[in-house]
Amino acid sequence: MKRCPNCNHGASYRLADGRRKCRNCGKRYSVRSVWEASQLPAPIKSKLVEMFALGVPVYRQRFRQDTSPAARERFYRVLRACCAYAEELREPFAGAIECDESVFGGFRKGKRGWGAAGKVLVMGIVQRNGQVKAFPIPARNADEVISLVCAHTTPGSLYYSDDWQAYASLRVQGDHIVVRKEKGRPKGPRPYQWH
Repeated sequence: MKRCPNCNHGASYRLADGRRKCRNCGKRYSVRSVWEASQLPAPIKSKLVEMFALGVPVYRQRFRQDTSPAARERFYRVLRACCAYAEELREPFAGAIECDESVFGGFRKGKRGWGAAGKVLVMGIVQRNGQVKAFPIPARNADEVISLVCAHTTPGSLYYSDDWQAYASLRVQGDHIVVRKEKGRPKGPRPYQWH
């Protein structure tokens, strides 16, 4: 998320010149990617990424003349941080987990709900500490939804879901609480009971 360097607020406007303006304090700031943050030339960065992928350590590159050892060390440190961040996002969720699916897309004439044309079905898994994983799915298929939940969560977790019958099998994975909905709004959790 692009956060304001002044107040650490997450919401911002995108300006015409590419910068961002914080909605909270009004400070204008630029957001650069990790690739753009390094001042090394692009061909050298590409070569360093290739050497990193091949497993060549920095001390083995001590005779290279195109960059200083400190610049190579800094760039490798950033690459390791990016890999660690990506690895953390790949870990399965554990603990209290919410599962739900929804359709996204603008208003269109015709059929409404799950069968609406031109809308995207999205399955979301939310861990209670704020991390989210979202997956586009081709149809509201029970097998596909449950396989996504099982692949991205740890067995023994506490699952919160609506009363769609596909989620009944989550009881095998861990504890399962069904949140009942009345007119689209949550009515309150109750433990799942077999019918």
